[in-house]
Amino acid sequence: MNRIMLYTETLRVLSIQSHVVFGYAGNKAAVFPMQKLGIEVSPIYTVQLSNHTEYPCYKGSFFSAEDIQEVISGLEENNFLMKHNAVLSGYIGNPNLAEVIANTVKKMKSVNDNTLYCCDPVFGDFYDYQEKGAIFATAAHPKMFLEHLLPLADIVTPNLFELSILTEQNINNYEQLKNACAVLVEKNNNPNQIIVTTSTSFDKSKTGIAVFHKDYFFYMETPKYKVQSKVSGSGDITAAMFLSYILKGLDIKTSIENVIKALDGIFKTTSKLNTEELALIQAQDYIK
Repeated sequence: MNRIMLYTETLRVLSIQSHVVFGYAGNKAAVFPMQKLGIEVSPIYTVQLSNHTEYPCYKGSFFSAEDIQEVISGLEENNFLMKHNAVLSGYIGNPNLAEVIANTVKKMKSVNDNTLYCCDPVFGDFYDYQEKGAIFATAAHPKMFLEHLLPLADIVTPNLFELSILTEQNINNYEQLKNACAVLVEKNNNPNQIIVTTSTSFDKSKTGIAVFHKDYFFYMETPKYKVQSKVSGSGDITAAMFLSYILKGLDIKTSIENVIKALDGIFKTTSKLNTEELALIQAQDYIK
């Protein structure tokens, strides 16, 4: 009976991250998969841009901490905020937003300690086949995540480069990856934390996801498909879908397997159609 109730009740996620008008990144990549999985999503935009920043030009607005707090205050005053079962945060833009998000998570958890918080610490990535990496946010972002957001998170979803920066570890194999995850959990002083690391394969022909929880460590790899260089958003989809499956009561291993199957189908379709952005709509049947 409890299992049936879990699947029939309305599950809501407050998703605080970037938005692009053209293409897929941030909320534009995360909201649709969550909705496909039956989740009600309330998106708050930390930035609103014409397109993601890998293009030669982008225009738009980076919202202030006051802007975001105003939106959250409206939700709270209408008694909407506490209707959410989880918070998902991704690209923040203005580092001052971290305290607003942290205070919101704390408030929600104080009312309902079952509230989940998934933090995707978006600030950098590898390039040149993972031989080099770069921070595309500000230099303050890694410290900001470590100080304000990661200790509160039930789920953390860095890519391999972000994990290496956050833990100050060189990661060249899966044993080092497992150790780095343990270091991050210890830094965050949160022993129940789940670390989901994306872009984990050390084979250039493959890609993968790894998950660490206490002493449990599991990873899966899939073929790496040839796609156009501007394709982005897979990390945002991973965080959104994994959180959704956990909310719906699936175990960690099954959740990761479902995410990887979906991403494999999305990238296979993107490669086949040779689209300049993820073929998310065309591949939506892989989201199950």
